[in-house]
Amino acid sequence: MDSKSEFTQSLYELVQKQKISLIESLEIISRFNRDGKVEKAARYILGCLEKGVSFSSALKTCDEIEFDNVYVTFITFAEKTGYLGETCEFLYKRCKRKNENFVQIVEACTYPVFVVFVAFMAVIFLLVWGKNGNSIFVFSGATYGTVMQSCMLACGFLICFFMGAFFVVKNILSDNKMFESFLAADFLVSSGINFVDAMDALISVAGYDSVLGHQFQKVKSKVIEGIDLISAFDGIGEKLERFLYIACKTGGECEVFGKMAAFIEEKDKKKRKFCFLLIEPIFICGTGIFLIILLSGVFFPMLHSLGL
Repeated sequence: MDSKSEFTQSLYELVQKQKISLIESLEIISRFNRDGKVEKAARYILGCLEKGVSFSSALKTCDEIEFDNVYVTFITFAEKTGYLGETCEFLYKRCKRKNENFVQIVEACTYPVFVVFVAFMAVIFLLVWGKNGNSIFVFSGATYGTVMQSCMLACGFLICFFMGAFFVVKNILSDNKMFESFLAADFLVSSGINFVDAMDALISVAGYDSVLGHQFQKVKSKVIEGIDLISAFDGIGEKLERFLYIACKTGGECEVFGKMAAFIEEKDKKKRKFCFLLIEPIFICGTGIFLIILLSGVFFPMLHSLGL
């Protein structure tokens, strides 16, 4: 768990669960037995609060822990609404999801990394063994140059294959910005933030410079112009549009974001489950192709010499 997650968890435990004030919570955190980033950050923020600086401004200028814009934005809203404990809980769960996603990616890559390591060890062994003039190369009719060429080709394929597979797995298992955006907007609307400000948070979580962020900015402009939500979100995706229509008709604007987040979360769970089912067989296939390319330089000359 990183420092930001530890700090947020501590705040959540003290402010939300134990109902301790922010000042007292920071004092407790700053007196932890360890003298790490979390404790130093708590002391710095506490000092800022004692000088009359707002909590959100203190987080923004804290050097010990980097609090992103989304984090600071939510604390700013919490200062307006008074829902600091609930906001700490939301931010803690957000950090926890990020950490869990990271762990899933690491777990998904453990098997491929092991395969790559074993494969490279096999290539090194084969090259060293062949360089010493081992009889298998003489028997098969393969030259050391041919074997080396096959090894390089096989390694090139393996690297490209696993890089491509890692990119796909990372995209599937990493944070879903659309889910996080709708979840954030739902929390703010439930906390009493007006709809337009909640849209700002939705854009912030998605990323102002991202494609999704630009799309949400257009939606916000349409909402301000008085266009209904269903028409404003036109083009977001056929399935999402259909579900948005149902959500608007059954729950109203205040419940739309939460229902959309739940719908996306359910889709993500199915997608992740399917991804984990396919990871091992796909990498087994990739390893099989690697072995075929590798062994072709050793045994194909022998088969050719036998007329096969």
